[in-house]
Amino acid sequence: MEAVKNRKYEAVLEDLEWLLKDWWHGSPDQLSAGDLRRGSTTLHLLLVQGSLGKAWREYGFQKEPKIIAPDIEAIATSRELRLDLAPSCIAGGGRQREMLLSFMGAFRIDNPSTGIKADAEEGFAVETSSILALSPSTDLSLLPPIDGLGRREVSMSQYVGAVGAVRRGTKFSRKQVLEYFRNFAGGAHYESSDPSPNRVPSFDQARLAELDKHVQADIRGGLSFELLSIGQAVATAPDVSRLIEAMKAR
Repeated sequence: MEAVKNRKYEAVLEDLEWLLKDWWHGSPDQLSAGDLRRGSTTLHLLLVQGSLGKAWREYGFQKEPKIIAPDIEAIATSRELRLDLAPSCIAGGGRQREMLLSFMGAFRIDNPSTGIKADAEEGFAVETSSILALSPSTDLSLLPPIDGLGRREVSMSQYVGAVGAVRRGTKFSRKQVLEYFRNFAGGAHYESSDPSPNRVPSFDQARLAELDKHVQADIRGGLSFELLSIGQAVATAPDVSRLIEAMKAR
């Protein structure tokens, strides 16, 4: 590795290059559940504990790096679907088997035959949804353009706080997805009693965990694919590429 301005950020550079190499350019299809789970600790350090933002500012950049990812609230609104009536949905946006996959799930809708409303206790209809784009190359310049929906550019804190998954009408942020893998799925064998100010308040991790069975993202369960998507979103962000270049230049 080339010299880094501040040795305390060497780990950040290593982590970003590892995500780009193994989670994007390498063979992400071959990453096991254990690989993803252990990677959640790295993503937690970068995004929740803020080491990515600290490195960004240390190297002379302003505010926060921006990340490109699906905005499932905006997509749902554009399609006249309600996330609070979604049995299951994940934001995704990641790449596997040469496909970009996002907005995968199911939604309760008004029954077109009977007129029964989507929020009725029974008799409603269900619509499945997914957005797929072929992605035969890992060349970052060939990724689809920013469109404000499936590829929306937001600040790191907005990205982490945005909805990444929905189960039985309950919305879960990407921060909560990372907390689930790190704290409850064994990513770091972390004690949930830790009083860290970065700790997310208690949430229904059992309900969130159901998404691995109720959404199938091609070869992966939905929640695992959401974690892969988070890692790939960080790895492929143009601002992260700029940071890597700056860290290597000093």
